[in-house]
Amino acid sequence: MGAHEVRLPIPWLHRPRQTCFLDKVCIHQTDEEKKKQGIAGLAALLCASDEILLMHSDVYLRRLWTVYELATVLVLKPKVRLTLWPLDLALVALIGNSLLLAFVVLELLQKLFWVEGITLEATRTLMFAFAPQLLWTIVCRHWERTQRRLKDDVHNFSVKQAVCAVESDRVLVESNVVAFMRGQGMVKPCASDDEALNAFDALVRKRLLPKVLSCFGTNGLQYKTALFFCFSATVLPRFDHFAQNAVDDASLQHIVVGAVSSAALFFCGGPLALALTCKLTRLSLDVASVWEPVASLGMGLLSGSVTSVGYLLWRLLTEAAGSHDYKFNPTFVALHSSMTCLAALLTYWVYGPRSGVAEEVGDLDSGELSANAAEHAR
Repeated sequence: MGAHEVRLPIPWLHRPRQTCFLDKVCIHQTDEEKKKQGIAGLAALLCASDEILLMHSDVYLRRLWTVYELATVLVLKPKVRLTLWPLDLALVALIGNSLLLAFVVLELLQKLFWVEGITLEATRTLMFAFAPQLLWTIVCRHWERTQRRLKDDVHNFSVKQAVCAVESDRVLVESNVVAFMRGQGMVKPCASDDEALNAFDALVRKRLLPKVLSCFGTNGLQYKTALFFCFSATVLPRFDHFAQNAVDDASLQHIVVGAVSSAALFFCGGPLALALTCKLTRLSLDVASVWEPVASLGMGLLSGSVTSVGYLLWRLLTEAAGSHDYKFNPTFVALHSSMTCLAALLTYWVYGPRSGVAEEVGDLDSGELSANAAEHAR
């Protein structure tokens, strides 16, 4: 058993002595004696880890091995940094970015083949705000259902019903679970194996759920994930706008206002729109199953309408604050700056750290663990 050093292909990105532990690689899979030794030292090695990375699939929290590892590290090292990456996130990211990028291309084509008599801003708003939000609702439904399945797996976890890839390992893992629960004072020394396993089930449900919820953030999406989704829709078109400013020999005011507006859309506007869609989608899934598709459609229309109005107002305000046709207008510039600050504060409130409940649960469990350990020692 050991850890493998990770070396990046680019030398200047390599951090010396960066190692990772992967149980299937670092614990012997054929020699039974070496496997027992590896499992016996698993807790000590996990405690030496700075971060736990979970590549979550539909069966991850139903497997005995993986849940045993997680519960062990959360008991022995409650403050460990846990990063959860559901495999479905790749599909969600691909579909979401493809949809947004498609509407960016449509916006560029609309500029090239603009028909007289059609309001440019209204058409751009429809393409860039309303339609993507409506389609993004479908993606959010899939993502929200994935999160709910994960939470259900934690709530319904049972050692006896957990999946074990090699069934012959079940007895070995269960015996380690029993020894771990007794050794940590979570059950009395005279407790039966079934009582220890039942206590482990309760421990998993109570300790693991707050950690899982914190990985998803308060809105079902972490801020860095929302930025990734917004990249193709907010950052890529800005290069076209900057090039247009260079060709038009735009004024410094127009360039500065455009840059601030682009940054606000990327760091604030896009993530806020995604948070709104995720929140409304979550509410629609709570409706009775018969009306759930109708509720999802209605929430999608509402999200698209709110996003469209906000985007249109922001575009008009940006144009007024930095237009070539206007002289320097302190009123529009001040209003634009105030709206930017307000959007930043709102983004921080929506995506900011609000993990007090999870921390309280973790502290409570640590206190209970200490009390039980003291009673066990007496």
